[in-house]
Amino acid sequence: LIFGSDVARAVSFLLICSVWHEIYNLVAPTHPRRGELYKEAARLQKLPFSPLPSEKNNAFKIVSSEKIMQAGFRFQYPDLMEGLKTLYKS
Repeated sequence: LIFGSDVARAVSFLLICSVWHEIYNLVAPTHPRRGELYKEAARLQKLPFSPLPSEKNNAFKIVSSEKIMQAGFRFQYPDLMEGLKTLYKS
């Protein structure tokens, strides 16, 4: 999971750095479950939310953004839950 603005910034960063021979994971450094993030987004927008059935029994997989951060990239929204609060501030 990652905010679209961070995707655009990361692609721009990688193009400027001319890093063509590497593979980077574009994920925010925090690791909430999708359902937790979507539930919070629904709450902040005052929308109904139904739990995601695919999350009930699945193992939790963590993908790391450490490599792109070591290359010098800094996320605008490193904490997804805090980013939601910023985006949906009244």
